[in-house]
Amino acid sequence: MNLRDDVVETLFELAKSYHNKMFITIKSKTLDLFSDYSRQMMDKNLDNFKFLYGGTGHQLLNNADLVISFNTSATYESMVAEKKLIVPLFKNFQKKKYKDAILKVPKQIIVNSKIKLREKIEESYKQHVSKKKKKNNFNLYRPYIKKYFGDYYKSDLMGIKFINKNF
Repeated sequence: MNLRDDVVETLFELAKSYHNKMFITIKSKTLDLFSDYSRQMMDKNLDNFKFLYGGTGHQLLNNADLVISFNTSATYESMVAEKKLIVPLFKNFQKKKYKDAILKVPKQIIVNSKIKLREKIEESYKQHVSKKKKKNNFNLYRPYIKKYFGDYYKSDLMGIKFINKNF
């Protein structure tokens, strides 16, 4: 199995264990981005385990308690939205040849195995159910947001400089 299939399998196991308690939606831009394994999982008919593809994910992101993101801009969008975030990067993908292609994220949100992924999801779920105050992740995320999007606090000034220089 590959990384995405390992994550889908873990999510499916959690959906079975927490039936009608934990609701899981897996979103992709297109159907063809889902592997054969994921397509098989689509037929499992669990009420709390859904696959979506096409369109934007903004509404999903807005309503999410937890986001599991791969190497996509959704990772940074989740940071800006201050969502609890997990990035699966299992040990077999932590190789030098992948280093430059992997987005830079805080180490605290990376999980390096299926076991750690499950533990982190269950921990997040328990915090959500117990209604513990949501930890503000903005200070953790800010340096990564700034690197990816630029310093948005200075966006007006940067916009004016860009216009003056180019027009």
